[in-house]
Amino acid sequence: MPTRRSRTLRLRPTRRTWPNGIKRGLTAIKYDAAELKKFEQAGAQPVWKSWVAESSAKGVPAQELLDMVLAEAEKAKKALGKN
Repeated sequence: MPTRRSRTLRLRPTRRTWPNGIKRGLTAIKYDAAELKKFEQAGAQPVWKSWVAESSAKGVPAQELLDMVLAEAEKAKKALGKN
């Protein structure tokens, strides 16, 4: 019986998508800080709160972990000049 070889999909940059990863015909959208804050409040914060509640019930220091991740993300933004 023949064996199947697994195939690995390799993404290679092409002239159509390189260097910004944006294909022809698509437009990049940039949001200002106020709009991003609205997205965070509507989408991210409810998910974070739910995860913290569920994980804390299991004995995981979830709020501390979340605070650390958010603080590190803020440090990275500042280091990249993206305040």
